[in-house]
Amino acid sequence: MAGSQHAEISNSVSYEDSPEITMPGIPCTMARSLYDDIRDSCAALDTDLVRLDTEAAQGLGNALGVDEVKDAVRNMRGCRFPVRFEGLEEEVNFMALLGLLHFGSGYHKEFYQLNGCDAYDAVTKGVLGMHLASEKLNTDGICSITIVEVGSYFSLPLQQDVGSPEELHPAITMSQPGGAPREMAELITRCLNDTGRILWERRMSSLGEFVLSELHQQVAPL
Repeated sequence: MAGSQHAEISNSVSYEDSPEITMPGIPCTMARSLYDDIRDSCAALDTDLVRLDTEAAQGLGNALGVDEVKDAVRNMRGCRFPVRFEGLEEEVNFMALLGLLHFGSGYHKEFYQLNGCDAYDAVTKGVLGMHLASEKLNTDGICSITIVEVGSYFSLPLQQDVGSPEELHPAITMSQPGGAPREMAELITRCLNDTGRILWERRMSSLGEFVLSELHQQVAPL
């Protein structure tokens, strides 16, 4: 099931020059994409275990009113932000980058100690800060962002206090690069820089443009 879902949102990849691949009971032609065969193979494997009740699904959809759904998600975490977007691409770009950077669950303790919030809220605040800085969320912005800027946006100190050398007074403390917050800042910086580089190579102005272009090129079948 997971492979099928992943395949449906992935970009279509042609393999015209590849040798013919066959799967039991599933015809494979060179006009099809690799992901078409993955979807078919996953569906075939799960045929005996999963059944789709179309009528029940339609009944559930008809029973849910628009206002009811809006009320249910009104205060849901990650659905509403205090910003105004200029268009669909800008909003998709914001949401895509937010999802891209939510990998810091291992730093919950450090974020709580620093800012009194968990990693999710800390990353959200950081992306909001970048959004308010205008040009920082486009391809050029994330491609060139530095660890110092990331530390500022995400409230991550890049220095840690260490004990003084023996020849100095014990009350004197020194700072040097390091610590868990810096590790997180380095990961965020590397992730943004690498994403920006890939977008630049594909001549995309933002991650939002890339996501929308992929959706327009391939509409996953139901």
